[in-house]
Amino acid sequence: MGFFDKLAQVQFGEDDDGLDVFFPWGIFGKGYRLPDPSSTKRARRLVAVAYKVGFILGLPVLWASILGSNSQAVVLIASVCLAYSIAYNIAIRACVSGLETSRMPRSYREHQRQTAKALGRSFLAWLIAASAIMSVVFSLIAIATDMVTDDDTWWNQLVLWGFAVLAVGCIGYFYYLRRLAGTENER
Repeated sequence: MGFFDKLAQVQFGEDDDGLDVFFPWGIFGKGYRLPDPSSTKRARRLVAVAYKVGFILGLPVLWASILGSNSQAVVLIASVCLAYSIAYNIAIRACVSGLETSRMPRSYREHQRQTAKALGRSFLAWLIAASAIMSVVFSLIAIATDMVTDDDTWWNQLVLWGFAVLAVGCIGYFYYLRRLAGTENER
């Protein structure tokens, strides 16, 4: 099972009757009971493909924001991301159309525990290290561009420092997930 398949697995649970339940909106929406294995397979494949496409679309957004690309490129990338979001919502709605809603609750803690289990302790440790490195790199780039350039680069500075702060936040979140993964292994 690949990385994105493991992440897609987090969107699913099993109810008291043994049926798979699909939570397309995570903890923010209701679950839908999947009547047969083929429906489950189709929904899992849809979510995994959506994660892959989202990752691929996210790379140019990150690149453009770091390099401070021209406004036309940013508008084009934002338009593609918006179109992707609309297409994903349409595909999800088509997938759950006519399905019975589940009464199975979905708690934040359980969702995070499943995410931690899907990612695994070693990968989470790698994410913590990568986030720490990215925080330092973004900070150094922000400092260096401020010292080297004389023009008004406040937008680039804001984006770079924003990414540095986000990376620090990711360190805390990934550490939290790693701790959850550790408690899951002890059970």
